[in-house]
Amino acid sequence: MKEVRQDRAQWNEIWYYVKPGEGRGDMISSIHGNESGDAGRTFGSYLISGGTLNVWADAKLTDMAKKANTLPMGPERQKAFQEAFSYVYGQVPIIPIVHPKFIFGMAKNLDWTPRMDTALRVNEMKLGN
Repeated sequence: MKEVRQDRAQWNEIWYYVKPGEGRGDMISSIHGNESGDAGRTFGSYLISGGTLNVWADAKLTDMAKKANTLPMGPERQKAFQEAFSYVYGQVPIIPIVHPKFIFGMAKNLDWTPRMDTALRVNEMKLGN
């Protein structure tokens, strides 16, 4: 496999606007965040046919994810996405290579609770004496 490097503008053009099989390589590296904690975001972007960043298509998985996405938050939705993740795990369309751990250090006089989405919002912080 030949490695091709591009500047960010070229990369974005290929990544976001070229349909799979029409100019994309066999493998693309990308970052993925899911700060909301909802599996629907991951499936909608990367794994279902027609997803914004999808480079792989599987009709069964697309059907599973779309059905799961119609369910309200709760145990039934969680179970449906767990089943979809179990199915996709055996297909290996994405190779995760790294997962960063977010570690915060704070001064004793800082009143702040880190957020689950890792956003650093100064308006949520207060400095004491």
